[in-house]
Amino acid sequence: MTSTWIVGVDGSDNARHAAEWAVDQAVGRDVRITVLATWTVPIVPMGAMSGMVVLPDWSELESELRTATEALATELSRDGVEVEARIAQGSAAHVLIEASREASLLIVGARGLGRVKGLMLGSVSQRCVSHSV
Repeated sequence: MTSTWIVGVDGSDNARHAAEWAVDQAVGRDVRITVLATWTVPIVPMGAMSGMVVLPDWSELESELRTATEALATELSRDGVEVEARIAQGSAAHVLIEASREASLLIVGARGLGRVKGLMLGSVSQRCVSHSV
């Protein structure tokens, strides 16, 4: 039976390294990898707005994220390892935790902190460790 591994990606070098590691580990195994990127619409408190606020075209930003995630999946697919791209709207931790319910492994990159600071996980990875099933 094919296992699914989810790799959280955010465009950072650390996320890319995590995805490359996942592919390296998947070679020769019956594994399908999903690189999963998330996006959110920021909430701006009404009191913080004075005058006119120009909001970006969210559909264009979503399309750019989809294109970048699909390009990464295509680039990573090799040696018989199937890598698919997926994007989802929502907080990174929440989306990754929900995706982990259907996967056998959830992989996220480190934040690239030094030795001392690196002892603490980032907020997304910490929430994933605490709540993934």
